[in-house]
Amino acid sequence: MQFIEMLRKLLLTTLLAVLYAGRPPHLGGALLITFIFLLMLIKIKPYVDSGLNITQQISLVSQFLTVLGALMFLVVGYMDEVEGEAQSPFARSFASFCIVFVNVLAALLFPIYRYLSLYTLSYQPTE
Repeated sequence: MQFIEMLRKLLLTTLLAVLYAGRPPHLGGALLITFIFLLMLIKIKPYVDSGLNITQQISLVSQFLTVLGALMFLVVGYMDEVEGEAQSPFARSFASFCIVFVNVLAALLFPIYRYLSLYTLSYQPTE
């Protein structure tokens, strides 16, 4: 699993950055790579502990949504150039807030999952 994870990081940080350097295909490729690795993780479940599998899934979903948000900002920027008018600052601020909110939520999900799974293991009704 370590080799696969390092391959994913290599593709995201080196190959795409060298080939496309901040252009839309860079973000599109990052979306595609993240999505493919998320599907592989869901199908294979490579970690022995299910909590680690869930943590990695949450991490990849958060990464996917963050890159998607960046791609949306880029698309809006291109649309602003074509139409000649800028998007409202409220819309950009709201989109930024949504990206931050998703990442904070992803950071909090595993501790909540862990707490709930420990609670259900410790609670065993007596008859």
